[in-house]
Amino acid sequence: MESIQKSDLFLPNRIARVILASLEESLGKAGLEKILQAANLAELVDERPADTMDSTFNFADFSMLNGAIDEIYGTRGGRAITSRAGKAVFDQVFSHFGAMAGIEDDTFMELPVDVKMRIGLPALAKILSSVSDMQTSIEETGESTTVTVHQCPACWGRETEKPACNLINGLLLAGCKWISGGIDFTVHQSLAKSSGDETCTFEIRKE
Repeated sequence: MESIQKSDLFLPNRIARVILASLEESLGKAGLEKILQAANLAELVDERPADTMDSTFNFADFSMLNGAIDEIYGTRGGRAITSRAGKAVFDQVFSHFGAMAGIEDDTFMELPVDVKMRIGLPALAKILSSVSDMQTSIEETGESTTVTVHQCPACWGRETEKPACNLINGLLLAGCKWISGGIDFTVHQSLAKSSGDETCTFEIRKE
């Protein structure tokens, strides 16, 4: 696929490292190498990003990785693969920030689910915004909570017919389950910069 110009926006290296490990687990080493070759990231076949929270992994490389998955496996197949990788990112990277956000103590655990979500989702958005350039905000509506990613690494510099930031969708699914104490929520992406919208927006149903 055509290369995307490098951005001045970055993600922690550990996020990229976890994603590559998840892809290799799902697709095997040969499948991962095929994706990296298509994404013009062949150097990552033998040398993975460092296991640190230093933000040096470029949004453009992250987007190329997502685009290559969709190109090779199709929209539906790519959604399943990247959603699983997004869940791995949350479980292995962001869940460790729970104590810092105050959403792992006994008092929080005893709260009703709707209160947990009302407190926990803004805390998650704050974490995402603080450790990376993925600036994220939360807005409550009548039937859902809107998560807006103002600078999205999953579709940076790409054009898609429909919203396809599936890795972020998977991360939010895992985040909702963690915050709520094990409940599965529905997360739907309604807007994407790659589809011509101003932001990448996800709706989390409150039921």
